[in-house]
Amino acid sequence: MRTTGTTFLGVGLVSTAVVAGGVAGLAFSFRNLPDVRGLTSYVPAQTSYIYDAKGRELLSLHGEEHRKIVPLAEISPNLKRAVLAIEDSNFYKHQGINPNSIGRALLVNFKSGGVSEGASTLSMQLVKNIYLSQKRVFTRKLAEAVLAIRVEQVFDKDQILDMYLNYIYWGHNNYGIQTAAESYFKKSAADLDLAESAMLAGMIQAPEAYSPFNNFAAAKERQEVVLDRMVSIGWITPAEAEAAKKNPSRTSWVNPLLGKTANCPTLPMQL
Repeated sequence: MRTTGTTFLGVGLVSTAVVAGGVAGLAFSFRNLPDVRGLTSYVPAQTSYIYDAKGRELLSLHGEEHRKIVPLAEISPNLKRAVLAIEDSNFYKHQGINPNSIGRALLVNFKSGGVSEGASTLSMQLVKNIYLSQKRVFTRKLAEAVLAIRVEQVFDKDQILDMYLNYIYWGHNNYGIQTAAESYFKKSAADLDLAESAMLAGMIQAPEAYSPFNNFAAAKERQEVVLDRMVSIGWITPAEAEAAKKNPSRTSWVNPLLGKTANCPTLPMQL
């Protein structure tokens, strides 16, 4: 495993937690954290499909998580860039945590007397969703940082991005980018254009609130935030952003609740 300056920074954050949260926070952070090497064999829940004799899909069966895992190479570059732009534009530069963002969040949280602002990198979001409680407490944020550093010592960046895009929630029981692309745009994740990608990337922060199916105006506003962010960091041109904003993507919207999917949390009983 690599020993890096970021690792030492993570240790420094642990020390800060001891001062702010006491010995209990330190014990939680180290003794009870899982071994991230288990992710090498981890496979999240996926949807099962039933086909007719001609190979046509008749039905999809899943519990809470409607998911199809796809390789990173089969995900649109538009989507990858949009997600990174709005969620973690320094993803390929940091080693699990973003010191500047964490410092800013610590200051805001200290002033507010609680945990009111996050500073999560993609790696931190990944370990939070797989391993940790969603409750916003200081010890959880500390655990995210420690686990994220460990994840980056075991996996390369593309592996982490692959896991992230295939794991996270995109609203309406869609987990992972493939089912999100199919449900919202009736296409593969590989074929998402810039406008569609920006809208999906914008949903990550609050999938139900920014769902175009629930509130298209809010989804559209959030999409434009993503596109403006991509322009500000030089990943697309202003002209590309304006074209995407004018893209009538709403016409291709598919109600995820009216498709052929059957939500079967007790599958053996259903069959």
